[in-house]
Amino acid sequence: MRRPRSKYNDRVRKRRSGSDGISRLLKGVALLVCLIVLGLFTDRCFRFLTADPFFRVEAVDVQGTSALTEKEVRKIAAIPGAANIFRLDMDLVAARINRHPWIQEVTVRREFPRTVKIKVKERVPAVYVNQKNRFFIADSE
Repeated sequence: MRRPRSKYNDRVRKRRSGSDGISRLLKGVALLVCLIVLGLFTDRCFRFLTADPFFRVEAVDVQGTSALTEKEVRKIAAIPGAANIFRLDMDLVAARINRHPWIQEVTVRREFPRTVKIKVKERVPAVYVNQKNRFFIADSE
């Protein structure tokens, strides 16, 4: 008479068979290979986007100036000629421009593929003071 099979005996038999362990190993290796390929692909894409001349900043569009000229704002922004649009730190450019006393507010954004847009809001003078041949301007703030 045969003994009835139990679930425990089936699990033990599966563990003992080598094919289950090999398939797990192959799945793990396949997953590892996929992750390596994905990492290499991501690295190549990043290098392409940050090094390709197609994404160099060629134009800086300045809007909203009246007291300052567009050329002055570009000089204050100090965007390097060969800067890559993805590597350009927009917050740093905005901070440089915002330090100027005439600037009240500034917005800097990318316009793909090669343009940086700078929109400024200048202060409106409320008082002009001439003291000992030195000229001072104050706004409502």
